Amino acid sequence: MKDEKANKDMVLVSTRSKKEYMGNISGYNYIKNTGEVKGAVYGKISKTSGDVAYLTNDDKTMKNPAEELKYWKDHGITPDKEVVFYCGTGWRATAAFFLAKEEGYNNVKIYDGGWYDWDKSHQKDPEKYPVQKGTPGTSSYKVYAGNEASR
Repeated sequence: MKDEKANKDMVLVSTRSKKEYMGNISGYNYIKNTGEVKGAVYGKISKTSGDVAYLTNDDKTMKNPAEELKYWKDHGITPDKEVVFYCGTGWRATAAFFLAKEEGYNNVKIYDGGWYDWDKSHQKDPEKYPVQKGTPGTSSYKVYAGNEASR
């Protein structure tokens, strides 16, 4: 993963659920630690670790993306930036990636290692791979550059 300071026009988008994003749960029985990649923006893609509910109808077809695209724009996820989607292991990020490509985002990528990879890297080198928990800009927001992020 590129250092966020290296590219000011990059937005790192978590496609994980709100509970995962806040650091309340990991979302996976094989990932014990919670949190998000430092600097990640909540993408509002899934309600749980097993869906992409904000993008799909009950019959699993894609929704009209207007509401999601408005949310993205309001949160700085715009086609003029390099947009990197990730989730826990990659599959939820793929749905957002294809939506973005379909909607004209040209510089869009997937961090396929996702939270699983970041957490493993954080355990080895927490200063290089910091973790955030809570909502950025609020008193609940904390950044962990040490092993204190471990659950």
